[in-house]
Amino acid sequence: MSTIMGLERVSIEKLVNDVRDLPALPDVALKVLRMTELPDVSAKDVAKVIATDQAFTARVLRLSNSAHYGMPRSITTVTDAAVLLGMRSLRTMAITAATYDLLKRELKSYMLGRGELWRHSVGCAIATQILAKRTGYRAAEEAFVAGLLHDVGKVILHTHLAKHTDAVAAMVEAGEMTFCEVERELLGFDHAEVGGRVAEKWNLPPSLVETISEHHEPVRNGKVAPLTALVHLSNAICVTAGIGVGVSGASYPLCNEALHALNLKTHDLEATLAELMNVIVQQQPMFDLENAVETKK
Repeated sequence: MSTIMGLERVSIEKLVNDVRDLPALPDVALKVLRMTELPDVSAKDVAKVIATDQAFTARVLRLSNSAHYGMPRSITTVTDAAVLLGMRSLRTMAITAATYDLLKRELKSYMLGRGELWRHSVGCAIATQILAKRTGYRAAEEAFVAGLLHDVGKVILHTHLAKHTDAVAAMVEAGEMTFCEVERELLGFDHAEVGGRVAEKWNLPPSLVETISEHHEPVRNGKVAPLTALVHLSNAICVTAGIGVGVSGASYPLCNEALHALNLKTHDLEATLAELMNVIVQQQPMFDLENAVETKK
């Protein structure tokens, strides 16, 4: 280990292994993820598992209703959610509900107030899903999850950067380095790489691990993976909209190769931003989930 600007540097392996705060998906969520992969699982089977955790159930239902605003009737049971929305959507709602407590935290080192990372993550998830449909990417639910979890590494790194918030902000605002470059200068790695390690620890699919790890620098060996390109562009859209940006939004270079990889133009991003803002208005409870959840506990 060494120090730069008084900041102790640790290896990423030690960070991931030693941090007590390293997130773990709740048991209920993990069971749901495993069950929804099985071909013969029924909606009632999944509902029974979710029902063992009342707070989790309330959150899944709130998210399901918010995400599917405008349905002819409200979703009142998890079985209804599975039948009306499908197993893939229920799986997405379970992951979203499971990560809420983690993503709602205040991250002072990133100048993100309580709930801002959550709003940014959900905004990016929705924008990624919109772009996925626009480009014909078939795994729209996977796209949502990738967008939701892309910045999970910030939750781990913020404790190591907290005492140097002013120095970090000054380095970014000077315009000479991106935030990821500042992280690598100070720590030897950035939040995207740490987020990929967390995704591995959760046993998420390799495509999600890759996307989370590379969403800031999507070009690898001259190529850009479609899912990584989707999240990279969606992140840029949310930065443009000022959704949960914090200090890291002061410098976010857009990768043109990501646009080319998906055969998109700038006007496609503008159209996606407009659609995202409409969704935010319609699905506001999802973005302000805390009050809704607290009243149902």
